[in-house]
Amino acid sequence: MDTGLHDYNPLGVNDAVTLIEDDELEWHCARIKEFPGRTILLSHHQMFSAFSPIGSSDQAGRRSAINPNLLKAFNTMKDAGRISAWFWGHEHTLSIYNPFAGLQKGRCLGHGAVPVSTLDKNDPLPGFDRTPTVVPNTQLKHQGGVYAHGYAVLTLAPDSCSVEYYQDLDGQAAQIYTEMLD
Repeated sequence: MDTGLHDYNPLGVNDAVTLIEDDELEWHCARIKEFPGRTILLSHHQMFSAFSPIGSSDQAGRRSAINPNLLKAFNTMKDAGRISAWFWGHEHTLSIYNPFAGLQKGRCLGHGAVPVSTLDKNDPLPGFDRTPTVVPNTQLKHQGGVYAHGYAVLTLAPDSCSVEYYQDLDGQAAQIYTEMLD
């Protein structure tokens, strides 16, 4: 999904609340409806985050963890068919989220290339109206003052899809988590 079309600020999503154009959303829904199987959504930007506020704060100074535009698009696509997961990568970390905002498996796979200093805490930000949580014991380890890089491997079979999540520890792949997508 082209969530980057309306992102005019490469440094964050605090101001640019990205969206999917209506004609693109219609196209995605048509493809989801005609496909009898399950769908995995892929985008650059996240529908939600525990670590980065999305949009401006409200009058009380609270920020949202949810992009309302992408939430609306997700709900429309979910009504069109079976969504198993949504993978994104805007944040340069690994976040394997518990179910949140109607999405059973939201996953940030941004830990592939850009070094992130361990001085940047990987703790949920305070002050959200609702805060998504991550699956326990899936946080990246530290190496030389930065979080480990990594990747995910999807194994597709006719009736199933498994995902294995890895981090690179001193040149060795270390599995963090494995799951089946419904």
